[in-house]
Amino acid sequence: MELRENLSPAPNTVALFRKILRRIKPTEDISVAEWADKYRRLPAESSSEPGKWKTSRTPYLRKPMECVSDPKVRKVTLMTSAQVGKSELIINSMGYYVHNDPSSMLLVQPTVDVGRDFSKERIAPTIRDTPVLRSAIGTEKSRNAKNTITKKFFPGGYIAIVGANSPVGLASRPIKVLFLDEVDRFPESAKKEGDPVTIVEKRTNTYPYNHKIVKVSTPTIDGVSRIQYEYNQGTMSKWELPCPGCGQYHELIWANIKFDHMRNDDGDLVDDKDVLCLCPSCGELNNEIAWKSGGEHGRWVDTVEDAVHKSFRLSALASPWREWRAIVKAFLEAKGDSEMLKVWTNTELGEAWLEDGETIEFSELAGRRKPYAAPVPDGVLVLTAGVDVQDDRFELEIVGWGENKVSWGIEYKVIYGNTLLPETWERLDQHLLKTYACEDGGTMQIIRTAVDSGDGDRTDEVYHFCKPRENRGVYAIKGRGGTGISIIHNIAKTKKIKNTLFTIASNAIKAILYTRLAQTDTEKAGYCHFPLDTKDMQHGYDEKCFEGLTSEIKVTKMVKGRPKTEWIVKKGVRNEPLDCRVYATAALEILNPTLEDFEALKKRRARVNKKQTSQKRRGAVRSGGVQD
Repeated sequence: MELRENLSPAPNTVALFRKILRRIKPTEDISVAEWADKYRRLPAESSSEPGKWKTSRTPYLRKPMECVSDPKVRKVTLMTSAQVGKSELIINSMGYYVHNDPSSMLLVQPTVDVGRDFSKERIAPTIRDTPVLRSAIGTEKSRNAKNTITKKFFPGGYIAIVGANSPVGLASRPIKVLFLDEVDRFPESAKKEGDPVTIVEKRTNTYPYNHKIVKVSTPTIDGVSRIQYEYNQGTMSKWELPCPGCGQYHELIWANIKFDHMRNDDGDLVDDKDVLCLCPSCGELNNEIAWKSGGEHGRWVDTVEDAVHKSFRLSALASPWREWRAIVKAFLEAKGDSEMLKVWTNTELGEAWLEDGETIEFSELAGRRKPYAAPVPDGVLVLTAGVDVQDDRFELEIVGWGENKVSWGIEYKVIYGNTLLPETWERLDQHLLKTYACEDGGTMQIIRTAVDSGDGDRTDEVYHFCKPRENRGVYAIKGRGGTGISIIHNIAKTKKIKNTLFTIASNAIKAILYTRLAQTDTEKAGYCHFPLDTKDMQHGYDEKCFEGLTSEIKVTKMVKGRPKTEWIVKKGVRNEPLDCRVYATAALEILNPTLEDFEALKKRRARVNKKQTSQKRRGAVRSGGVQD
């Protein structure tokens, strides 16, 4: 065998060793901000200032980026206006992990299409123009078969881009670093899978001690906004700048922006005067340039301490790319139009919009609770039940009704168990057969029950349960939104099982219910009574139940020039108690008692009471306990 004198490794071997060396190279002890200043390049397609990244241009992003690379921090939240660079924080963080700490990463955008556009317009150009990322990932022209628009591989990890509307993309492999962009634009549910944020956060459970979750968004409606809820769970940090006059630190807020001096007689802005900001400490007015020149000395001030979850709030007033004059002009154009003003509040101030909506404070209802003399107090003439079906439990409320549809909460109950199993349904059935003791000495049972058939997860199980029990007044229901429809919108037979299905107007019942809950005069029609637990009687109406009962906000929006009413769930609150009361109310409407019916029931109760009292007295006489 003839030996070659000049041995050289094969190209594939060289490539392999290069990959190995990249994976085992020591990481730099730098933060995301320092990495971006050293390596990041801004592409011309997506930046008004292409070239080398400079954190000094957006000093308010330094601390949030440092928190992303801080091993002690698990979650970083940014509630901001538009045009402050929150997407750049995501891209810088991705670049840091690709180059300095290879990891499995997932970026969730509101939809699949938005994710693809973000990848093509923001991520791909950044990879191309940033040498260390181009070396690790390659570009589209490199024709790496593994890399696609929605998935980028590199030694030691990958970036996957999915939409919040795609349950398949949300619920697969484990993820160490999770980015959620514009979470307030996510759908309420990823089809039938549930809340997309909850689904995707579970993918980080494999890394309990070193995962990272980054959420950024402009907010939407107060009390409903996802990003507002997350911000309130963290440090609630505020960006403050030193006053150009006295040096005291203050957050730039709209209340301190002054522009009345800039208007002419017609109310239009004039060009020869500046928008000014008032210092709350010294009262001095300074213009935008003076305030923003102190940006390098700006600071984040935490409202609460939290080592694990860092949350930040920022408005466009601090942005280097948004002039105060433009913000003021946008405000004047939006003034007088609630929809435009809402958009302005969200996108310019980075604040949640407080809807002039109908809501009720749960603490007010909880304060009404009073001990009952018996499980069913005097005044109750009929009992109905509403049942909400979940995968792992039933939640149900039994409600007592009297004249003028005055109501008494009788019992709120949660029955845990897999609702695919017959034994769990049997436990529900036994509870619906329960007999309740009345204050007048008699007993009462549930006369009508409405069981929500849902959107398909347990629909057949509900139908199979209700069909043989319709003679007991147990019916399947299905909610329908919209306005201008009757409470019992439709009654039909289902195709396969042939049971009766009532379609109810959920929004109409909620509107009626909120009116009744707001009633404070115990003598008026529709007043709602609630029981206070005692040692002898446990009814289940704790504060969590009242939070759920008041969990939605009624808002009216203009859609194509017409008002549209919507019910929006408050963020972080479960709404099953509200649903159960809606269903119990629907059960009464299915029974449909008239005033005459209530009067007849009242007389019947009186006759029964008189007879029972007489029997008790005769029994007592025979036993020597009572003398006539």
